[in-house]
Amino acid sequence: RAGASNHRKQSLTYSHQKGRCVVHLGTKRHGADDITSGERLNFILWNHSSEYRRSKGYKMPPYFKEAGKPDPVCVSYTHDRDFGVFK
Repeated sequence: RAGASNHRKQSLTYSHQKGRCVVHLGTKRHGADDITSGERLNFILWNHSSEYRRSKGYKMPPYFKEAGKPDPVCVSYTHDRDFGVFK
């Protein structure tokens, strides 16, 4: 999850199957590989919990120093200020 010491370490590669969906917590680092043929259609649904958003865990999440260099596949141009260092 974001803020964890291993949040930029790859933990799973999912091979998608037609007709299936992927559900994950938004705080989990996630992304998609570029497609080499065909097309991709994404349906994104956001949910939130008002009770959770009032909690200390949401308002003041713990952040930890990274345990080491991030895995290159987990570095994002959009979200990481140090993108150029690792890509």
